[in-house]
Amino acid sequence: MNARAWTAALILLAASAAPARAWEPLGYPGSTWGNASRDLTNFDGNTTMGYAQQGVDWFALPENVVFDTYVGYSWRLRSANQQYFDADGPYAGVSLSRGNLTLGGEYQIENYSQLSQTTHDYVVYASYFGTRDLSPWIGLPHWGEHRALATPLALWTRAEKDFNGIEGLGSMGWIEQGVDWLKLPGGVTFETFGGFDWMLRSLNTQYYNEYGPTAGVQFKRGPLDLYVEYAVRRYPFLHEYQNGPQILLTWYFDWDLAKLRR
Repeated sequence: MNARAWTAALILLAASAAPARAWEPLGYPGSTWGNASRDLTNFDGNTTMGYAQQGVDWFALPENVVFDTYVGYSWRLRSANQQYFDADGPYAGVSLSRGNLTLGGEYQIENYSQLSQTTHDYVVYASYFGTRDLSPWIGLPHWGEHRALATPLALWTRAEKDFNGIEGLGSMGWIEQGVDWLKLPGGVTFETFGGFDWMLRSLNTQYYNEYGPTAGVQFKRGPLDLYVEYAVRRYPFLHEYQNGPQILLTWYFDWDLAKLRR
């Protein structure tokens, strides 16, 4: 089966379940995450990255491990220093998830527009996302008479290995410690934060690998968050630092088609 037929078969598998059977999958979870940012130092320029994904939770294994198949589309694009960074395309995969941890494998078709190259690749990965309010352990900071609402700590990371020799072994993620100070009109939470984020891989690293600390303010409201932050970026294979402000808008939506059709 060629790549297109294989991907089409998984799309059909993830999009339907036989209604005549008494047994049904656990759910039909989907999600989309992404961000749009403006780097005011103009090294990265305007950037957007994210994904949209639809899956099927087929069954649960012992220890509440859920077996899932899914299809999706991902992208990362920017307006400056694009070589080996810009890529987009569809993917299909399987995963085992337990709580905040996911292990999986994907078949990816990626278009590297700046290289005029399209790759077909298999990837294995592990990802984790978790949050914790540290205020029960460290207390709540205060500004004069005003005491903060919470001190959320958040971590997201993904490690992966591809097999076509384009990206190699890679890791990306961020860790962030915040202070939720107050609620603004419209249910918006005002937060200050400090953190560290990274994008690293072992191949074609020049305009991709970067890491460094960040600090800023965030306006949070449900699926949409607005950041204004100051970032210190280290580009190790360019032997260069870039320090400056950036503005980010991030989103995350999820759904379960089984619940929507009821």
